[in-house]
Amino acid sequence: MSAQEKLNAQMCFQLYTGARLMQRMYRPYFDEWGITYPQYLVLLCLWEKDQQSIAELGALLDLDSGTLSPLLKRMEKSELVNRKIDQSDYRRVLFSLTPQAKRLQVKAEEMLSEIESGVGIAQPDVEAVRRVIDKINPAAS
Repeated sequence: MSAQEKLNAQMCFQLYTGARLMQRMYRPYFDEWGITYPQYLVLLCLWEKDQQSIAELGALLDLDSGTLSPLLKRMEKSELVNRKIDQSDYRRVLFSLTPQAKRLQVKAEEMLSEIESGVGIAQPDVEAVRRVIDKINPAAS
């Protein structure tokens, strides 16, 4: 078995390669919008439910506050999110979308549609990948 065949037989290599290839497809859009892939993931969470804390975002994205804090600061500086103190608990900081970030949601939906149709990814494909991921991380399902 060749080295390439051994690599291709590894689930971790397939997932790693797939993630890199998907990010490569997203990159032209993100470059145009001035965001990074991790920022896109935060935006996805906030588009679903605006005004979330670092803890809420971290739970959804499986990231710790040490990773999210600088990311959110950069997003705030780029005018993608606003930071405000939760009126019901002054210790809690909430992040919400700016008008600029809200406008990106429509573009992101168009991007996904273009990529899915261009690559030929259908919902059953997405569900198949999700089933594999759920086996790796049953706590996430």
